[in-house]
Amino acid sequence: MSQKSEKTTLASYFTPYEVALHNSKDDLWVSYLGRVYDLTSLVKEFYGLDAIKPIVAHSGKDITEWFQSSEVEEHIHPVTFCRTPCRFHGGLLHTGPVAPCVFWKPINKVPWWKNSNYMVGHMTECSRRVRIVNVLTDHVDIIQ
Repeated sequence: MSQKSEKTTLASYFTPYEVALHNSKDDLWVSYLGRVYDLTSLVKEFYGLDAIKPIVAHSGKDITEWFQSSEVEEHIHPVTFCRTPCRFHGGLLHTGPVAPCVFWKPINKVPWWKNSNYMVGHMTECSRRVRIVNVLTDHVDIIQ
């Protein structure tokens, strides 16, 4: 069984705390639109490029604000008046340029935010803390 399929069969729902534990370039998870994505392999493939830096900077966090439905948030560029993707703290991998240019090539593969291979599960909608008290030893544990 592969590592990715083990993750989804062991726990398909994750708390924000569990996602926050995966916050390095060697183990990077993000959540958005209620789903959890393991982007470790994407970061290793594109590490060093400016376009991957926003993802690394937001590792272990929710990035839903970058999206409207399942597309990257867009705005009208004030100089060119073209509809362009919003630039979150720099560039964004698998999006077009801010302004039209002759060197731009269309993306010929599925962008990372639509690639289901990176998805490892879903975010819990409502996680609760439970306090467990051993009345014999007065030991207290809090789990989520």
